[in-house]
Amino acid sequence: MTFFRLSMIVLALCIMTPVSATAKNLNSDYPPILDFYPNCSYQVLKQHSVKGEIKKISAITNMTKKLLLRLRKQADYIGADAVIIVDNKVKRRDMGRGTAVNNVTFIVIYDAKLIKNCQDDKGKAKKRTAYNHLGLKLSKQIKTSITSTMRSKSSSFKILSKKTILRPEITNKELSLKNGLYGVKLGATYQQVIIAFGAPNSELNIYSDEKVIGYGRRHWLHFQSEKLVKVQTISPILSQDSVNKIPFLNFFDDYVWRINTKITYKSTLSDFKKSFDNQVKLNTQQQLVIKNDTDKLILQFNKYQAEKQSETYYALDGFTLQSNTYKKPTHKTLINNANYLNVLDNIFQTANEKQTNQSKIITSQFGESLGYISLSAQEKLFIYNNNLLLNVKNEKILTVSLVEEIFIAAIGAIGANKLWHIGPFTQGDSVESLRQYFPADFVELDNYIEIETDEFQLSLLFDEVNNNNNLLYEARVTLYY
Repeated sequence: MTFFRLSMIVLALCIMTPVSATAKNLNSDYPPILDFYPNCSYQVLKQHSVKGEIKKISAITNMTKKLLLRLRKQADYIGADAVIIVDNKVKRRDMGRGTAVNNVTFIVIYDAKLIKNCQDDKGKAKKRTAYNHLGLKLSKQIKTSITSTMRSKSSSFKILSKKTILRPEITNKELSLKNGLYGVKLGATYQQVIIAFGAPNSELNIYSDEKVIGYGRRHWLHFQSEKLVKVQTISPILSQDSVNKIPFLNFFDDYVWRINTKITYKSTLSDFKKSFDNQVKLNTQQQLVIKNDTDKLILQFNKYQAEKQSETYYALDGFTLQSNTYKKPTHKTLINNANYLNVLDNIFQTANEKQTNQSKIITSQFGESLGYISLSAQEKLFIYNNNLLLNVKNEKILTVSLVEEIFIAAIGAIGANKLWHIGPFTQGDSVESLRQYFPADFVELDNYIEIETDEFQLSLLFDEVNNNNNLLYEARVTLYY
């Protein structure tokens, strides 16, 4: 059996410690970032996080190099022998309080363990780390060939083995009632949209009478009866934590849209009045609504405080373009939460039976998904209810995750409204109440528990609440093949 990398999220960020003044000059002199876990009992000296701010996604490569060097310098400072990267996040930050028109930045974060090496067991296979020495997420190395295809309403587990997703070049930046979104008008068919924009990187089917697809994190297209009826910049379904899982998509996440060639993201209401009509006023939702006989464009403004000044101003944050006849969907897709929990319990029940078909067991019983988030051409996150995610790559289930919420609260409960559980571990349980179920060789880090079996690795994440009580909010099973 070949073991592959641990996929984990470390939520609590440690305070960054200054690098020693006697730090070495050459990058090669600092402790390395490992591509493989040591196959022995290494010591974690510290869990450390670094972050940096960039103005454009295109600058992420250079920022990544700087952050990785900072991790290695910190390891050197505390006397660690190596660095293991365990997580990487990119978060969008809207400053929104200055006079500048475009005031959006991105925060790049790396979480890592700074470790002391141990004597490797030469006869034992190594598992890959979550990220390599360049900070890139790695593919799993699997010897066995277990195929499992899962058909769903929104997609199939049969993911084509392409290295990249081909997308047409989009040069039209116009947003208008007359010409729609980048030349695609409301009423266009689903196929016409795909031809114009390429494949979406998310698809949601929580309503039986509406499909929603997403391009990046800021373009959500609604279809009813296979026709485009609405476009908006704010996710209508996914929570912000779920949106943060979606990879950024060039062009769609660059705020390129233009209204009347002059009005852009973060343009002020004063700018709009100069270009259109000085008499326009916002409604009570801080929106400006423009209509014609068939469609309407809703521009969402938000109120900001000018820097070092007492006056306020309104700036454009997003838009909704929709048909005048658009009606909110009402029929939610029915699902069976209890069935999913039974499948997850089955993982525990068969864990010690040396089975090699865990992926088949799961995919044969889960049934249809509610949608997906595409992480790459080969990898997707399939959504099954408000709490359940399956990470699938090249037809293999890599991880099964139970989280607090995938959808926004306004959507309401998707399936039975009850706490999830996996084996003896139930959402909201305290870490102390669950200790009786931890095996002797479990690993504990700050608000994080790791349990290994021959078949899978279970990661339990806890959040500190009142009275320093740490409660379970996420569980992740990483399958071994």
